[in-house]
Amino acid sequence: MQCYRMNNVFIDAAVAELQLPPAPKAASCIEETYAQYGEDRIVLALLRALVCDRGGRSFQSACYVEIGGNHPIRNSNTWLLYKAGCRGLLVEPNPELAALLAHVRSRDTVISAAVVPDHRERVILHLGRYDELSSLRADHIESFGAFGGLGGIERSIHVPALNINAILQRIPAQVDYLSVDVEGLDVDLLAALDFSRFRPTIIQAEPSEHFLRGNTQRMINLMHGNKYVLLARTEGNCIFLDTRCLLPI
Repeated sequence: MQCYRMNNVFIDAAVAELQLPPAPKAASCIEETYAQYGEDRIVLALLRALVCDRGGRSFQSACYVEIGGNHPIRNSNTWLLYKAGCRGLLVEPNPELAALLAHVRSRDTVISAAVVPDHRERVILHLGRYDELSSLRADHIESFGAFGGLGGIERSIHVPALNINAILQRIPAQVDYLSVDVEGLDVDLLAALDFSRFRPTIIQAEPSEHFLRGNTQRMINLMHGNKYVLLARTEGNCIFLDTRCLLPI
């Protein structure tokens, strides 16, 4: 993990706005992040505490599953963990992006399929002009409007589909981090997850509140009912922790 020493532009801006005397130029440590809202830094800190400090394991033994892998680096929730030596399973329905993931993330297992809450074997994937918006729900893509000229659907294709429990069943080890980002269907997937069989230590999911009003609270209620606590919220995601991890050492 790299730390870049540089002047903190936020300190400089705040001092200037408040018309304070110039602050001494103390170089701040700006840490690398690849997730959209810095979620990878939050998860990294949690895994250090839970896997290493409490679990007595090496950090490199941490196992992740990313549903909706998309690009191997850009806005990736797991690239930072991969760089640290961890490995896991990436699932991406867009075959071109799945091939790119397999090329770049050679230690990871990559599955080219859509993850669904039911047992369909094939589904229609709507590819957004901006690939991060691709979804099984055309109305979710349309909810972003023009999106700076990148909005809308480019084309639709048929892709293989796998149930979320069938995906997790492929992981022989305990899943330390489950990232779900399927553009409008995250709550549906979590509702279908068999928590009696699979209990990832950390679960991150995107409520898509702009598209489904009240979905954040629905997600929180669902996870609370399955004995997960909301540990962090960013602009786009909720991060939950299995309450069993909150028991005293």
